[in-house]
Amino acid sequence: GDPTNKTAPDVIATDGGFIRVDEAYGILALKNVGTSLLVCARNGVWRIYGGSQYGFDATNYVVERITDHGISSIDSLVVVDNTIMFWGQDGIYHIHTNENGGWVAENISYGFVQRLYESIPIEEKRFAKGTYDNFERKVRWIYYNRLSDDTETNELILDINLKAYYLNAIKQFDDTAFPRCLAP
Repeated sequence: GDPTNKTAPDVIATDGGFIRVDEAYGILALKNVGTSLLVCARNGVWRIYGGSQYGFDATNYVVERITDHGISSIDSLVVVDNTIMFWGQDGIYHIHTNENGGWVAENISYGFVQRLYESIPIEEKRFAKGTYDNFERKVRWIYYNRLSDDTETNELILDINLKAYYLNAIKQFDDTAFPRCLAP
């Protein structure tokens, strides 16, 4: 039971180590959601969890791929009530458990704001930033957020209670419109 022993290098439950997630590349985030660890990468999301009723250890775990839709922006990833939402290459995804307890990835922009999402350049998707307000139960993503740019910043809001999207445009202001106070 000693992994450093040359004759019996068996791993035991209390050993440390590492977990190989086959096919994952460009891992951007690890999120603890419920009893699972979600591995979020550019080419998909995997779930790591304990393989039996007593939980996770070095000899007893499961790695399963939830989706092959990867994350465009690490900052777009938000944890919402033991689930995650993120911006992918082709839509906004929600990873959650289904009615049978299995984990699924659902494109929540499809049919609602898909056309808007597709009109956002990939470079802007990479810089999108998300946050979740658990009091109002709203997910907010901002994009086109550049200080050196004259374009307006956009905010896409998903109201969890209403399952509705809102779009806000935040205008840049011209600092010449506001007089500056100069100290004497």
